[in-house]
Amino acid sequence: MRRETRLCTIPDLFNLYSEVILRNITDMEGVKVGGRNITNLRYADDTVLIANSQENLQALLSVVTYESESMGLQLNARKTECMVVSKKQVKSHCVIHCKNTTIK
Repeated sequence: MRRETRLCTIPDLFNLYSEVILRNITDMEGVKVGGRNITNLRYADDTVLIANSQENLQALLSVVTYESESMGLQLNARKTECMVVSKKQVKSHCVIHCKNTTIK
């Protein structure tokens, strides 16, 4: 019998690390969709954090930042943006910080 060893690639490692990091926010407040609490959406190496308030979004980002750094990863605040979506006509001003950087 021949044993096969599968080598892990960088994308595999990234996916493993991001899965561990994002599991730590599943119990935090997100947005209810079909009765389920959703805190993030992921596609390839992009992640969207979802919350129902600025405070909850800041809490999600703070946990993700902390957990990422504890695993040797860093969020790139220059590539990070904040967007407000609402059914109502609201002035969309959201102030979120990633460490000492204000997210645009």
